[in-house]
Amino acid sequence: MHSAKGDWQSKASEHTFVLQAFGAEETLYLDLKDQQSIELDQFTQLFNQQIFKLDHLPTIEEVDFEKLVDKAIQQIDEGLLQKVVLARQQFYPTDTNPLNLFKAICAAYDNCFVHLIYEPNGKCSIGASPELLLSNNHEGIKSVSMAGTIIDGSSEFTSKEEEEQAFVTQYITAQFESMGFQPQIHDHSIENNNVTHLYSTIETSKKVDAEKADELLKKLHPTPAVCGYPLEASRSFIQSEEGLDRSWYSGYMGVKNAAELKMYVNLRCARLYQGKALLYAGAGITKDSNAAAEFMETEAKMDVIRRFL
Repeated sequence: MHSAKGDWQSKASEHTFVLQAFGAEETLYLDLKDQQSIELDQFTQLFNQQIFKLDHLPTIEEVDFEKLVDKAIQQIDEGLLQKVVLARQQFYPTDTNPLNLFKAICAAYDNCFVHLIYEPNGKCSIGASPELLLSNNHEGIKSVSMAGTIIDGSSEFTSKEEEEQAFVTQYITAQFESMGFQPQIHDHSIENNNVTHLYSTIETSKKVDAEKADELLKKLHPTPAVCGYPLEASRSFIQSEEGLDRSWYSGYMGVKNAAELKMYVNLRCARLYQGKALLYAGAGITKDSNAAAEFMETEAKMDVIRRFL
């Protein structure tokens, strides 16, 4: 997906791709109506000539991230938070052509919403998210909670992962019920490279109009899967302590048209620059978290994209 002059609009059309930042300060709308496929040579030329150059951006390394996790656990012990999701960034060198990267990721993750976006400001984003935030079509409305994570299938889910997942499922269910829906909940698990997640669908067979779907979308974002619980307390902690510009990471993206709305949480993603990628990952912190284990979880999540770089 690429953008030509005039494609970015101030509001949604009937053929619109929506990109919403985590903090809701930024929203981009891409009109897909006149988009054409782009070949490898064309993209290579576009990328090499116009891609944004980045010399420095703050990242969070192991020691700092573990200190941040310990600080969050202290807040939880004091009763100020129940869960907070903390993120980090890491640079990784790469000369891989973004279009080849996109094709490889598509082939590897058939259970994900995969995107490659070249923005008009010279920035390039890529990612593969398995987490549906909200869909609304002829089958009804549906959301997904996806929080508890284990690495490499080496262990069973514990009460820590189950509690982390429950915060998200209960929050999403409450938003459905606040609008008069009585959703059904189905619990599963899902694999994404070397990580396995608890995965619950929250759904009802009742289709709603676009206005009501947008209202529910705003109620859902950000869920405790990317922010925390209680919402305002966890968001305040992230904004004051994390020190990152999450930008599109942990926001949402998807397609909106007359027949359907389908939005995914923007996870397992990276921004691409000349000669490097900036990877994003986060981990949900609860009272039972271990700082070193949470760091390793973010490493495993980054590998979903990093393994192709």
